[in-house]
Amino acid sequence: MCKGSNSGPMLDVGGSVSPRSNYYYFPNATSVPNAESVLQGYVRVVIPLGDTTPKVDCNRLYELEIQRLQMELKILEQNKNSKIIVK
Repeated sequence: MCKGSNSGPMLDVGGSVSPRSNYYYFPNATSVPNAESVLQGYVRVVIPLGDTTPKVDCNRLYELEIQRLQMELKILEQNKNSKIIVK
């Protein structure tokens, strides 16, 4: 499969909202009065290390696939008037 890839640094940001829970990660945590949901967020920075792998030329693969399909169409056009005998 031909996929585009980014060999440079990436920044990923996200967040979520979840219902409030009585479970806490820290033993000394106290509840927030009147809080019905919890807002959470994260930021991730990805920095590639080392050599990058060689990339596949997707355009060339697409051109080859188009040529193959065009050849199949030509064969179908040539054979459309021929009769097939099945015994």
